[in-house]
Parts: sequence; structure tokens; C-alpha cells
Amino acid sequence: IAVGSFTQFAGGPAAGIARLLSGGGLDTSFAANAAGATGFTAASGQTATSSVNALVLQPDGKIVAGGLFGFYNGATAQDIVRLSTDGSFDFSFATGNGITNTVTALSLQADGKVIVAGAFSNVSGTRRGGLVRFTSSGTLDPSFGTSFAAGAPATANAINTIVPAADGSLFIGNLGRLEFIDRVTGGLTLLENITATPALLSLPFGGLFNPGATTYILSVVAAGPGELTYQWKRDGIALTDQIGDVTGTKTNGLTFQNAQ
Repeated sequence: IAVGSFTQFAGGPAAGIARLLSGGGLDTSFAANAAGATGFTAASGQTATSSVNALVLQPDGKIVAGGLFGFYNGATAQDIVRLSTDGSFDFSFATGNGITNTVTALSLQADGKVIVAGAFSNVSGTRRGGLVRFTSSGTLDPSFGTSFAAGAPATANAINTIVPAADGSLFIGNLGRLEFIDRVTGGLTLLENITATPALLSLPFGGLFNPGATTYILSVVAAGPGELTYQWKRDGIALTDQIGDVTGTKTNGLTFQNAQ
């Protein structure tokens, strides 16, 4: 199976993906390479050429593909999709609204979960950037997370290699600079088993204070095993909800009311 930004193979349809027979010819029984197939095509408004940048083959023969595209054989597939063994769209891998921006690397875990890297900052409507994990059914795994400082790496710096270690840690490789909340790395980075403890995916953020506004909200994005709990503190002292003043002290969003 070959992937890339091509549209044909030996004169046959092969937009982004081509499955070849043992003799090197195009396998026209594969859905993306059948007569009239459109394969991977750009999303509406996408100016860059669509491409498939990464592929993993599951033990059952299904194929997970990621890249920069909006459709597969006419069906919506926002930058990630799973194909059945015959190349047809596997709708049981349901990623919702998919990924916003390019997928650059994929890795398959033994339990069927898929690790996805790229230059994205939003996954199925959730603010997540750079490196995420999907369950075998395509839902976003909230127990997995990294702490990129800016939400997502630039396309040129995005992770292009993911190698899982036996203990659940990850070796990731990229060109350029990766900015995490607590460090700056690049080239080759070891991420220790980041499912073991909760992790902040973004520092508290909010809009600029508007003197005319009545509320001001700070929020964080975090991930970790199980159900997360939150506690906002000021100078190390736990805050408590004060009606008409501060609310959300035990949630991921802290709201100041009657701010001035």
C-alpha cells in the first residue's frame, strides 16, 4: 500500500492511496482504486493539495490513514479515516468532526488504540493539540494527553515519528522545535507514560479583561486516567465558590463575576 499526494497510478485512479498487487499492478478491487473512485480529496475551502501522510495496518487488515484531506470516496473524512480490508469507508471508526489541520504521524497500540500526531489544535470540537489518542472505535481518549504550550506545533515542527515503548512511554521525533508547558525539545523526545498521572494540556487562558464586562473566565484543559477533579488556588490557598463573586472553583473553568 502506497500513500502520498498523487492522484493516479499507472493511469488508474489512486488519489492519495494505491494498493498494489504482488506483481506491481494496481489492485482495482480496492475501493480507492476502482474505476470512477475519487479516493482522498480536499475539504471545502482547502487550498493545499490533499495528501495522505501516514498509515497503520491493523492486525485484522483494516487501514487507518491520516493526512490533509476532507473526503474519502465522497464521504466526509476530516484528516483521519479507517478503511476496511477492501478499501471501503469503515464508519464504525467514528471520530466525530475529525481533526482540524494536518495529521503527520500515526502509531497503533497493541490494544487497538491509535496515537495521532500533527499540526492540529482541535479534535472533534475539543481543544487538543499536537498529539492525541483515539480508542479502537474512534472516540478521543481523555486519559491521554500532552502539554504543548501553544496548543499545537507549527506544521514544519510537527511530530513525524511515533515509537511506543513497552512501558507505555513514547519516543517522538520531529524537525525543529517542540514547546511544552514545562520544557522545549526537538529532534528526539521521550514522553514518559503520560497516562499514569493527570496532565495539563493548556495553562489557564482567557480573553483580555474588558472593563465593561460583568464576567471574566479562566479555563484549563487537562487529561488523565479516570474522572478528573479540579481545585483552583490563589497563593496556594484553595478558593471556594462565593455567589456573586467567584464560581467554578472545583471545575476546569473559574468565573469571576462583577469583575472590575
